[in-house]
Amino acid sequence: MDKGNIRIRGTLDDIRTKDPTLYADWKEIMSKKKAEIDKKTQQKTGKERWKLIQIVSKIGLQKHRPNVGKWKQDDEVSTAYPLIM
Repeated sequence: MDKGNIRIRGTLDDIRTKDPTLYADWKEIMSKKKAEIDKKTQQKTGKERWKLIQIVSKIGLQKHRPNVGKWKQDDEVSTAYPLIM
């Protein structure tokens, strides 16, 4: 679009041959957008890796100390309540 008007119509190949500057501008914008998406993906991957390390560490700790961080089962809870008089 140019000042609100459609500048050219057609397929990508048509635009590449009829208006090479428009095609070059489009290609530059697309490469910048791809780089931005790649950067966000790498950041997300790093966060996912860190979260996975935390989960694996937590599981490892639970294997060594099985009662840490778990709720007691009903059969483990003392049912002897003191009588108040």
